[in-house]
Amino acid sequence: MDFTNIWEKINSDWLLKRASFNKEDLAYLAYQDTFRHRLEGFMTRVYYQRKRMLSQSNLFLAYVFQDYSNDFNSGSYPTWLLFSPASEVNQNPALLKETATKVLSIKGRKDLSKEDETLRKLVEEPLSDCSFVEIPSSLSGNHLVYLSIVYVHPERIPSFHLGLALICSAPSLSKEVLYLPLKFYPDELKNAYIKGEFIC
Repeated sequence: MDFTNIWEKINSDWLLKRASFNKEDLAYLAYQDTFRHRLEGFMTRVYYQRKRMLSQSNLFLAYVFQDYSNDFNSGSYPTWLLFSPASEVNQNPALLKETATKVLSIKGRKDLSKEDETLRKLVEEPLSDCSFVEIPSSLSGNHLVYLSIVYVHPERIPSFHLGLALICSAPSLSKEVLYLPLKFYPDELKNAYIKGEFIC
């Protein structure tokens, strides 16, 4: 898939779409539309910033390289993803995939620098929690790449899988990152995602 112009078009369409959000749209995007969803994270600051963040958000390509779930849990579960605000990375998300391979290669290693050791713990511990952790340049190929652990809600993305996904973020307002629900994907990308063809 050629991503050279995809990211710009996705965001120009998103700016128009977000300007027309009603209360129901924002509640759905913010995972605050049901009692169960409202219970998740309501004690945190980002929960109350979420609608404002979404109303000023941009979309970014993310590479999801790890998740932690079990067959007995049908609710939300954590996933590890890499993303970048830099246009050169969003236009060439294969850079995220390459970085993910390097990040996974440090799991289980003992001969790491302090910086890489911190990252290793975040990737290995199933209960880790982080947002906007900058990946060392030695692993990111000198590109600005961040790691965030983001919970996925399967009912929002029924065909969720590792690999490329779209996320919402407004870095100047909040360090929270949210998955874009599948119903808000552009039609051509939604079909590619469902078919497993949204790949780099």
